[in-house]
Amino acid sequence: MAKNPNTNDTENTVPQASASNPGRYRFISVLRLLSLMGVVYYHTLVTLQLQGIRLKETIEPLHSNQNMNFPAIGVGLFLMLSGGGLMMSSKKKANFSVKDFYKGRFLRILIPFYISYIVYAIYLFLIGFEFPVYFESLTGVKPSPLCFIFTLLGMDGYLSIFNIPTFTLMLGEWFLGCLIPMYLVFPLLRMCILKHRNLTLIIATVYYIIALATYKYMPWSDVPSYNNFTIKIYDFIVGMFLVEVMDRIPKWTAAIGVALLGFYLIYPSKLPIDMTPSIVILAVGTFFIFLALERIFSEMPRVMKVVNVLSAYSYTYFLFHHIVIGQACIYANKHWDLSSNKSLLLLFAVQIVITSAVAVLVKVLSDLVYKAVKKKGKAKE
Repeated sequence: MAKNPNTNDTENTVPQASASNPGRYRFISVLRLLSLMGVVYYHTLVTLQLQGIRLKETIEPLHSNQNMNFPAIGVGLFLMLSGGGLMMSSKKKANFSVKDFYKGRFLRILIPFYISYIVYAIYLFLIGFEFPVYFESLTGVKPSPLCFIFTLLGMDGYLSIFNIPTFTLMLGEWFLGCLIPMYLVFPLLRMCILKHRNLTLIIATVYYIIALATYKYMPWSDVPSYNNFTIKIYDFIVGMFLVEVMDRIPKWTAAIGVALLGFYLIYPSKLPIDMTPSIVILAVGTFFIFLALERIFSEMPRVMKVVNVLSAYSYTYFLFHHIVIGQACIYANKHWDLSSNKSLLLLFAVQIVITSAVAVLVKVLSDLVYKAVKKKGKAKE
């Protein structure tokens, strides 16, 4: 096992990544995949409710109680793992270049988004979709052609929840546009974490508490706090901090995670805490649990090969999953009996297969375009 000189190699600490694959923690891939599946599961159920296929009373018990929407933990984990993953990958390079980071990161993010947008727009055009009516219906205002800049920046879905006219087709939804500003501030946050990680976390936590306490007075208070960059940036920072200290986190912290999840699951009354900070609390608890399971994952090479392959397509899967869910629900409602939970599981499985196929196609096309752009860039140099 690769040994970190800043930690003690004891029974109570989580094993590090193997020397053959330095910096690779298997539990992170597992968590990323499970988080994605949780979000997909939730969106499937909500779509059934919004389309009037299933009643709210039959849907909510499958994902929520009075204190927590449990699949929302997956969103918190996704942001944490995004921050943590960037922190880990940036440390593998001898010299961190802000310019190279921005160029590589945004090409990797925006190329799949552009391809997805074009492919989906062509599909909608072929089925006679009324684009002008749809775009105006989002905010009640017809978007100006200049609003397409928001799409080019990957911010259209996010800005639409602030009632800003856009040309969003809801690819990546609010999440992508919320994540992009986090990438913009990552180099600064990285420097702060590397130099003063404890102080950075303390300052971020104080900011987070104040931001939550004053949120109702903000001009964007109509937007749920768990969708807002000014709040969710904390999840990102926590993820960056956790990967910096995870070699020092003892295994017994997994018991804290289990206790927290169990408490939120069975506590019979409404807790005096908002869902937004609860998401962070439970996401950190879940991180502790899976970190403690790292050794088990390291002993499952065949399973991890599958997990790593699926995890590699998580971003392109995320871009398209909501679209496929909506279309699959419409089709299934016409041809299936969706009144039973068994049929819902079948629908869930079918749309996973379809979305996976689309995700693979988009990623393959994106990789080809990315390589061509990189090759052209090197030729100019």
